[in-house]
Amino acid sequence: MLIAKPASKKNRTSPLRSPMTLDILDGEIAVGEMGLSRRDYIGYVALGDRRWDIERSRPEENAVWRALVALAHGEAPQKALPNPFLLKDAAGNAVATALPARKGIALSHGGHEYRFKRISFFNTAWGLYPPEGETQLGTIAKKAVFSFTILLDLPVGLENAVQVFLLWLRLQHEIEAAANSTSTN
Repeated sequence: MLIAKPASKKNRTSPLRSPMTLDILDGEIAVGEMGLSRRDYIGYVALGDRRWDIERSRPEENAVWRALVALAHGEAPQKALPNPFLLKDAAGNAVATALPARKGIALSHGGHEYRFKRISFFNTAWGLYPPEGETQLGTIAKKAVFSFTILLDLPVGLENAVQVFLLWLRLQHEIEAAANSTSTN
């Protein structure tokens, strides 16, 4: 089981600045780190001597700008095309893709499809599920209510980089939700 903790003091950045860094441990042994930019929708996963980058498939796309340009030309804004998050290896190949879904996130990896969603409204844990059905395959949850330690209890066959990618997606979703809730007040 992988564990994520706030980065050690030598790697830690201010919680008010971007990027945020978490240490990834396998039990008590440090195996890598994860970085998350709160503003740019980018990040990385580093495990051992390997690194994967996380980015949008079309980072330059800005749906608001596109809608304004369409309105200025007297056209109706078109529905935005899906713009998935990608986990890319060093060669730039997509290892996993994730799209926001009706309830949570749809993940595709190695020919398999998964749903990743919050377990319940009152629970901060997220569960990994098959595309159909409610059989939970694993969870990502805080160790305790006020803890900064996050436990990744996911299927053994799921590559570690993809497990950390799921953690990144969960944190990105929560940052986005918090930003949206403060902007509406």
